[in-house]
Amino acid sequence: MRIEGTRELAAPRETVFAALVDPELVAESLSAVESVAVRDADHWTASVKLPIAPRLTLSFELRERRPPEHARLRGQGRNLGSSITMDTSFDLVDAGGGTRMHYVAELTLGGLLGRLGDHALRPIAERQLERMLTAVERRVTDASAAA
Repeated sequence: MRIEGTRELAAPRETVFAALVDPELVAESLSAVESVAVRDADHWTASVKLPIAPRLTLSFELRERRPPEHARLRGQGRNLGSSITMDTSFDLVDAGGGTRMHYVAELTLGGLLGRLGDHALRPIAERQLERMLTAVERRVTDASAAA
């Protein structure tokens, strides 16, 4: 399943980039995350409890980092016959005092989760992505107002 879009943020690219690669912010913005363990700035794990599957431990890796314009993140997890792989990327450009972000999220489900199909999971994935983008927007708006 692929979800992509564009969002305008009223903050400089550097501030938006920092929020998008912050493991704590990313993890805290997703409702299914129960805990996060950060190993370093590019690697962390999250324990996730989905309503439709057993608890999964997802390993995240920031695979590309070109501040303040681009990053790509991969998250993978597997448990009891279910698997999930998430590849997300974003590109940031200056836009009249703010930042225009283009994002792409690709979600691959296997095993029991894969059997549910995109039609059942797309609304959940879109809600989670929107929730994360709203948390990023709130963070960068607060940071810009404080500056």
